[in-house]
Formats: sequence, structure tokens, C-alpha cells
Amino acid sequence: MELSGELSREALTSGEVARHLGAIEERLRAANLEANPNRTRLEQAYCAILSSARIALRVEGYRVTSSRRHHQVALEALADTLGAEAEDIDYFLSLSGERHNDIYDAAPVTDSDVADAIDVATSLAGKLRAWLKARAPDEL
Repeated sequence: MELSGELSREALTSGEVARHLGAIEERLRAANLEANPNRTRLEQAYCAILSSARIALRVEGYRVTSSRRHHQVALEALADTLGAEAEDIDYFLSLSGERHNDIYDAAPVTDSDVADAIDVATSLAGKLRAWLKARAPDEL
């Protein structure tokens, strides 16, 4: 992805990891808040996943530079950063599509869709924290 111009090298800034981890936790709390509509909960779970992918890239010294595929690039990079399996990445990408359909077509979002997204987002956030503890403990 770096060779294709979709990623560029860029050092972390001070406090960047902590800010992203805080945002991920806020999004997970909003996703779990049953008073929120399903579409809001799905959006928040997806954003927690995307933020996890982006901060893992940042810790590795990269920033997504592709404007057309920035979500896809970040999600696909999870294979190289957090060791995500292909089936997990496929799910993240399908969730991105589901989010897109919700935004542009007001597609229905089921309770099951939300529960699955929250479970996956919570699991990925846990993997990110464990990875950070091993990879960049000073950033926690």
C-alpha cells in the first residue's frame, strides 16, 4: 500500500494514541447505549473499528493518504498490524458497506446487525490494547 501511494510514512504525534483510545471507548459506549437508534449504534461500532485500524497504522508509522479508499486501506491493513484474519477483514469491509447503505439509502439496521458489530468492535479494541501494550507500552 505504501508503494501504491495509499500509505505514507509519518511519525506519531504526542498524545495521539491516548486520544484515539479515548475516542474508541466513547464510540463503544455510544454503540452500547440502547436508547440510541440502531443506525447510530452501528455507526459508532463501525467508527470504533475504523479508529482501531487507523491508530494501529499510526503506531507502525503510517498514515492513510488515499482519499478514495481511505476506510478500505485502513481496514485491510489490519492484517499487517493486528494480524486480523481475512474473514474478519471481509466482515469489516461489509460493515463499511452496510454503513454506506444506511447513510445513502436509509437501509434498515437490525438488532442482530448492531449486536454483531458491537461484539466485533469490542473484541478488536481489546486486541488493539493488548497489541499496544506489547508494541508501544509508553503510548498507553
